[in-house]
Amino acid sequence: MGVLCRQLLVRVRGGEDIINTLGHVQAQVVKLVRVCQLGSAQLEESGRRELWFPLLDMLLATQSTLASHQHAAHEMRQMVGHVVNSMMTHISLPAILERVMQDPSYCDGNFAQIKHLLKG
Repeated sequence: MGVLCRQLLVRVRGGEDIINTLGHVQAQVVKLVRVCQLGSAQLEESGRRELWFPLLDMLLATQSTLASHQHAAHEMRQMVGHVVNSMMTHISLPAILERVMQDPSYCDGNFAQIKHLLKG
């Protein structure tokens, strides 16, 4: 997953077509969410956090670097929203919100951004 995110960033910075890479990233996110969902059933809260938060952190970090590319940034917001919504049945909402609010993209106090994540 990290390799795909780095490839996406390289292509965006180079002005290349990123549609294929975005598609690959989206497919991997869907697969990883499914793995996290399956694994969460076997874990305590702390283990579920260790499983979900690295995925969320990677997407948040990638999203913040794509701010200048409107289409890619929108797609990454969609992926972050998918992960957050999927996490909510396994991780407490306050823990998710705390983690998201630590990200520079969301710490400006704009609740509309957080609301968008929670509504999907």
